[in-house]
Amino acid sequence: MDSSQLFTTNIVLIVLSLLVFTIFLLLSFIFTEQKHERLHMLFTNLAFVCIPAFLIGVADRVFLIRYFLNDTEQLIDTRIVKPFGNYTGNLAEYGLKGMQPPLDFNVIFNEMKPGGTLLILDTVIPDIHRAFPSIRAALDRGVKVQILVAHPESQIAKFRALEMGPVWDYNKSFRPAIYGYISHIQAIVLEDREKRSKLVEMRYYEDLPGLPMYILDNPGENEQKLYHGFFLARASVEAPHVEIVRTRNGIFENFEKYFQEKWERNKGNKIDLLSFSGPGSLPKPRYGELQ
Repeated sequence: MDSSQLFTTNIVLIVLSLLVFTIFLLLSFIFTEQKHERLHMLFTNLAFVCIPAFLIGVADRVFLIRYFLNDTEQLIDTRIVKPFGNYTGNLAEYGLKGMQPPLDFNVIFNEMKPGGTLLILDTVIPDIHRAFPSIRAALDRGVKVQILVAHPESQIAKFRALEMGPVWDYNKSFRPAIYGYISHIQAIVLEDREKRSKLVEMRYYEDLPGLPMYILDNPGENEQKLYHGFFLARASVEAPHVEIVRTRNGIFENFEKYFQEKWERNKGNKIDLLSFSGPGSLPKPRYGELQ
């Protein structure tokens, strides 16, 4: 029973006792002592029996329920609210803003500010062509894009395909999807090669991918945030992502550092988007070509 129900029940008891008292008192006046002595005494006694009930109800409403609710509120505050608040406050301190539904890459590109840099680490982004309008608009605003993509012939690409199961068969689906992803980025660049080739840089990697992450490195710390997913038994873009913002003691910088170090390690793996021509146009993987 919540507080409103408690107060409602209490008021009903007070009103009822007052009503019964009034009825019995009126009956005692109707049956006068001279003519109906026994009935007069009965209704008089019954009327005055209602007075304690009325007084108890009033006292209960004014004092007892109030103290009961105060104690209950304090108990909830100390045992539930404050611990939960400390927990969520801890999440906020580290920059965890919340969970986002499967990513709409139009939103990510639309959130980029002029002069910002979007850092993308993934094995492949299926259906990236759906974000073409937002990608074009972001590049027209001068947004830079740095993309790390899995080498389509690498062991790591094969392993990732195996994790996702038959739907993403390496030879039939996953490998072609990576080449298609690179080709889609290339198509965007070639629309205005002189300008966009300076804004978009793509490198491949063969080492562990870590987590899929999309870092929005916009001017101003309040505008910097990232989304990261998880490599699960399906395409990571289909699952919810964690949204993290930059805070003083948060983990944003750890993600950013991880990306920058991985980007630097693969500086020799640049994909020339002006000359890329699909399968066979990338150097063979350093860790062995797949059979």
